[in-house]
Amino acid sequence: MSSNLILLVSLLAGLLLGFFTKPAANRARLANRLLMATILVLIFMMGARLGLMPDLGERILAYGRAAIVITISALIFSIIAVRILVWLFMRKRGGEL
Repeated sequence: MSSNLILLVSLLAGLLLGFFTKPAANRARLANRLLMATILVLIFMMGARLGLMPDLGERILAYGRAAIVITISALIFSIIAVRILVWLFMRKRGGEL
C-alpha cells in the first residue's frame, strides 16, 4: 500500500469518526492533546534528523543565502509592480489617485 493511500485512508477514517460521533468537550480536549503530542514528536524527530547531518552548517548557510535572495527579489519586484500600477492609474485619472 502506498504512503499516500495510507494517509488518505487515515484522514477519511478520522473524518468519518468525527462526523458520526456526538461532539463532547472531553473528546475535543483529548484530540487537541493527541495532536499536540504528535506535533511535538514530529518536531523532535526532525531535530534529531537535522542533528545527524554532517554538513548541517553548510546547508543552513546555503538556505539562508537563498532566503535572503528570494526576500530581496520579492521586495524589489513588488515595489516595481506597485510603481507601474500607480503610474497606470494616475495616467488614467489625470494625475490624481
